[in-house]
Amino acid sequence: MRRARIKRLTGTSLALSATLLVSCMANPGPAPTVDEQEQLADDPADDAASDDEAAYEGEGDADSEGSEDPDSAGTEDDGGTDRSVVSVGIDAFQLGFNPHLVSDNTELVDSIADLVLPSAFNGNFVDTDVLTSAMEVDAPVGVEQRLRYSIKDGAQWSDGTPITGADFEYLWTEMVSTPGVRNVAPYRAISKITTSSGGSVVTVDFSTRVKDWHMLFSHLLPSHLLEPGQFERVLESDIPASAGKFSVGSIDQARGMITLNRNDRFWGEDPAGIDVVQLRAIRTTSQAATLLRSGQVSFVDIEPAQTLKEQLALLGDVRTVNVNPARQLRLNLSTESEVLSTPQLRRTLLSLIDSDQVARLATERTTDLRVPYGGNPLLGTASAEDIAALAANSQDNPVRIAVDPTDAAASNAALTIVDMLRLAGVEANVVENRMTTIIEDSLPEGEVDAVIAGVDASVTSANMASFFTCQAPEETESTSSTSETTTSPATSTQATERAGAQQQLWSGNLSLACLDEFEATAQSILNGDISAQESLALIREVNREQALYLPLIDETRIRAFDSEDAEASDSTEASDDGEAANDAEAADNAEGDVDDNADHSEKSIIDWHRGIASAPEWEVNNSDE
Repeated sequence: MRRARIKRLTGTSLALSATLLVSCMANPGPAPTVDEQEQLADDPADDAASDDEAAYEGEGDADSEGSEDPDSAGTEDDGGTDRSVVSVGIDAFQLGFNPHLVSDNTELVDSIADLVLPSAFNGNFVDTDVLTSAMEVDAPVGVEQRLRYSIKDGAQWSDGTPITGADFEYLWTEMVSTPGVRNVAPYRAISKITTSSGGSVVTVDFSTRVKDWHMLFSHLLPSHLLEPGQFERVLESDIPASAGKFSVGSIDQARGMITLNRNDRFWGEDPAGIDVVQLRAIRTTSQAATLLRSGQVSFVDIEPAQTLKEQLALLGDVRTVNVNPARQLRLNLSTESEVLSTPQLRRTLLSLIDSDQVARLATERTTDLRVPYGGNPLLGTASAEDIAALAANSQDNPVRIAVDPTDAAASNAALTIVDMLRLAGVEANVVENRMTTIIEDSLPEGEVDAVIAGVDASVTSANMASFFTCQAPEETESTSSTSETTTSPATSTQATERAGAQQQLWSGNLSLACLDEFEATAQSILNGDISAQESLALIREVNREQALYLPLIDETRIRAFDSEDAEASDSTEASDDGEAANDAEAADNAEGDVDDNADHSEKSIIDWHRGIASAPEWEVNNSDE
């Protein structure tokens, strides 16, 4: 059986839709001057429950499974130049592309952010495309720590606007004033940001020392195009400008298509090797096999269902690998709930949940299913008296479990848990709403008692400290002025007022837990007195005492590619151990090592096992064989 190989195609073969036609742009030159404005957090699933089997879950359109899609082929731009296209099968997606929000915490969103948004660091190393330097400098009296970032000349957004200190300040201000953001703790340690030298030098002062400060200012956003105070909505349907190697060309949720174009304004020395990356939603196992078989997609990166690997194995030369991102579906119990007001009531509720059964029914599969702890360690531990007390408490106040209905697994899990509780005599129901609304309004206002959501389970100081972060600093100062004014005093004052007013309402965990020692613990984690691993042990201890959450499912993904085109070494199977990593370099290894001496002369996709985020290194095979 011959499968279409990755190759350079011309517009004479198939036409690309008008949304993909992007004219070649000349070297943009200097940017114009403008006014400034690794390891899971809970025990990984029992390996016995993670056999090398998989399939993708989804509801598909059978009529379209084998149809030729013009967008999956190559094209010419208006000038007749060949454009290379790689099509990738992805999970069905919902709108919401802000990588900093808990509500948008998906593998797709993180991957797109890596491709289109700039970051101060790549792992532990300065991103030299964005910055010329980033260093700790002497701090004045009253400042615990001071950092200085120098933005590279020519670093710019895809609309030609320079990256400036205004983008750093925007991210900080929105992070500390928006409920439900990820890795908020180090941002809340910032007391002041100032910019100078026309916005190209950014000075950041801290009220608490942050040892791992390289984790800050990841995925900067184009502040000149985004409205302050709307952080949960600004990237709801699009990312308006890029400063990465790709830009978002179009997002068509109805068709399940996302188009990423090579950013022709990218100023770095190593631009993307592919002109267009087409992301295409796959809704059924058979659709995945059909599209791979026909060559309409070159690669898939999707969640499992029951029979995907079995079906792909029949194609013969399709290679698959399991990866386990540090992401976990959890049931979080609110400490503000009336019906679950005590640790004992919460512990009793958790004892009624068979998490192994929840995982099977929520995902509708038994293969490649990773259940934390191998099942709920509290299952069946509550006494009859405790269950009777919870049941009586719920008669007038049913347990309300909130879920975002666009998350199929979470919705199925919520319905399953409600059925389990009712069988035990505990009244419960499901409350459906957007996750942003649940986090911003329903939880803090006591309108729901629990929430099921995917959470970042990586063991990093930022993530661990964020769990314990629940009190606003006494004073948050937002200024951007030295020799040159980059943000008006009115804007700065407004940002300060928003940050101060809203931080008091926010907690770094979805249980809204905030014990007396939490803030001191968060500071000790940030300054390095408590390691990330030690803080993980503390979180588990707090959870045992307070019964705050129950891990339900560790995320598993299947990545598949035609082995004739795969150039990565056999060590890609290293990801099967399911262990996430503690830093960026180790994270790459956890998802498969790459042999630097591998022969890449065929110019095919390399590092495919690392997923969509490796797209800048992809190339096309010029062979027509």
